[in-house]
Amino acid sequence: MKLPYDLSCYGHTLRHHGTPTQLSGWEASLIRRAIGDTAYFDGIGPWPYATLPDTIEQIDSLHTAMREQDLVSFSACARPDQSINADIWRNSGFEVIPLKPHFVHHPRLPFPQRSAKTRANLSKARRYWKTELSSPLLPALEEFARWHAVLNQRKDMSLFTRLPPDHFRNLVNLPGCHLMTAHDEDGFAAAVILMVTDHEVHCHAQAGANHAYTRRAFYALYDAILEHWGKSHTIYLGGVPGGADGPGIERFKRRFANGTSDITMVRTILNPQVSTQLAQTRGDPKWFPPYRSRVE
Repeated sequence: MKLPYDLSCYGHTLRHHGTPTQLSGWEASLIRRAIGDTAYFDGIGPWPYATLPDTIEQIDSLHTAMREQDLVSFSACARPDQSINADIWRNSGFEVIPLKPHFVHHPRLPFPQRSAKTRANLSKARRYWKTELSSPLLPALEEFARWHAVLNQRKDMSLFTRLPPDHFRNLVNLPGCHLMTAHDEDGFAAAVILMVTDHEVHCHAQAGANHAYTRRAFYALYDAILEHWGKSHTIYLGGVPGGADGPGIERFKRRFANGTSDITMVRTILNPQVSTQLAQTRGDPKWFPPYRSRVE
């Protein structure tokens, strides 16, 4: 089952990182990134994840294609419902790295138990906010992009979650992309962007006006997402960022999840000589790849 992230058109929403490239052995777009002001390039998979190859032939074909592209390194995350055969990847020259689990709502499990405080917040949110599901329309995504730009300035967001306005504008015609929106008496005030398949929902990004956060708009939005899909789809609510906001986001997502799902990264240094050479003058040896850093 394809995700919207597996489509080549989704790769074009990530041009702020590099050039979307189709390679043998993989349906999703690889993003070919320039390494600073050097003459070299490396590759990453789509953010936040995609369906990775799952046979020896596909993985070896991808490995060969990346070498032909003269990439120095490659890393990508597997979709949370994909079972990775670590032995096959390792035998093909990749590291397999477990990452922090993502929160999930499974349709066959009971809805999460909620505290009295959570129930009170939900009750207030339902009374105040009207929620609505829609396919993405450009005016809504333009407003969403402005709200997200404010988050980029206020929050300690990672390189990959610091999405520019063009990313959201380019989602307009992406198959499977929807918005769950929240409105009050003054109009549209918050939304969660969702990637939807026949059996899954993936929470892609969320943002809102200032008063959306203080008036519990995201309680109403997540409640509406579970109400709409909770009995029929597996809903992937995403993970928890590092930094000061992490604990609060974790508490919030736990209120709507009834399980977790592992996220796995595969990565490899394709040109060890160049990687070592670059790492001597740039980057962070604790990072991957070692010639880059968290802000690059």
